[in-house]
Amino acid sequence: MNKNNRPLLIFKIIVFYIILTGCVTKPIKMDLDGFFDIKWGENIYTAASILSEKEFRMHIDEYGIYADGIFMNEEVWLHLLFYNDRFYIASISFKNKSNLFEMYNKINDLLAEKYGKPSYLSKDRPGISTVSASWHFNNNCTIRTSFFPELNSMDFTYKNNTIFNEKNN
Repeated sequence: MNKNNRPLLIFKIIVFYIILTGCVTKPIKMDLDGFFDIKWGENIYTAASILSEKEFRMHIDEYGIYADGIFMNEEVWLHLLFYNDRFYIASISFKNKSNLFEMYNKINDLLAEKYGKPSYLSKDRPGISTVSASWHFNNNCTIRTSFFPELNSMDFTYKNNTIFNEKNN
């Protein structure tokens, strides 16, 4: 190897390492049991009963529960999805759109307080203004938050990846 190429090779290795470590997620050394007292794999009627006790209004069909009520002291819409009558995804949408970025930061702070630093945190990138954070757990479950400024929208999702992958295979 030419000695003149050595600095370039070292630079390429460092850049590759930075890219690789920035993209690899580190699981949190605990399990995520479910969402809002609803355990992963719970059937649709048990989940509806739990939401009813929390005073959510609901519509139920064969795929999931669509509900509205109070979560984190905010008015929200919840969408819970089921596969083979087993709960595997909760998606939360906040009705108040005036403070979504503040809500995004508040949620991330609360999740970091409870579970530690996110497994993945997006950085500002040229041309991409979406920011996101995700927590990956030992039992193949994920919490993900994303904020989309152009749409004034936020995505807040709990997911059991094992059931999700089973559904998609």
